[in-house]
Amino acid sequence: MSARAIILGLWLLGLIAALTYAVAAEDPRAARLSLFLATLGATAVVLLAVLAVRARLGAGDEARRPWTWIAVGLTARLIAELRLATLYFHSIPDFISADPALHFIYLQALRYLYVLADLLIAGALLITLRALASLGLGLYLRRRAWLIIAALALLPVVQIVIQDQLWSGDQPADPGILAFRVISVASSALVGGLSFALAALTRQMGGGALAWVWGLAAAAGLSKALAFLASAFAKESLYAGLLDQSFLWTFAAAWLLAAATYAGLIRPAAPR
Repeated sequence: MSARAIILGLWLLGLIAALTYAVAAEDPRAARLSLFLATLGATAVVLLAVLAVRARLGAGDEARRPWTWIAVGLTARLIAELRLATLYFHSIPDFISADPALHFIYLQALRYLYVLADLLIAGALLITLRALASLGLGLYLRRRAWLIIAALALLPVVQIVIQDQLWSGDQPADPGILAFRVISVASSALVGGLSFALAALTRQMGGGALAWVWGLAAAAGLSKALAFLASAFAKESLYAGLLDQSFLWTFAAAWLLAAATYAGLIRPAAPR
């Protein structure tokens, strides 16, 4: 059985198990927490897979730089996920809880590590796009690609509209969460749009497997944006949180598939 089949099987199994647990135990919050822990572990595995890809690329390989940026971005995301775990399990270090300034930074500022992670990955995608443009092959995005990218660019507006409808006249207990969600949808859409552009251009070159790599990265960006859209409905339904986490589980699976697919494209070094 191939690595990709195993990843897809585990992704589907995780979704089915979480939904079954939520329905059988009538506790979607507990199911979400279980899926969060699985996603946390999967994020660590994704980082290791990306580092393995980077290690297989030679020092002079142009692809090494963008995969380094992706690895740094995923490291930032893993740190953000570990921070979130301390919130879920009420295990914030005492020295942080005891200091109002540190507590504010921990709760409000460090959540933007997720956005930093997106920007680092977006930087990797821009590097790759520039390298592709430097080949002088006359590649260009067709109208359908631009329409999809434009639709992704509208997702932050959709998030704002949804939040305005659901929170009209109310204020969430977390005063910074609504702005954070909009910014996060924007950064996720940026990654999704750049990834889709890469997928479309590499497909024009006949790079089937390479197009799949960037298509999976686009799916990961879209999944993360949809996770924040789903989280906006948490006020209305307990299952919105489970849907949110399901999209984040999909994000991890998509990046793991992308790394596994790219690893298969790397030619082994010639024996000396």
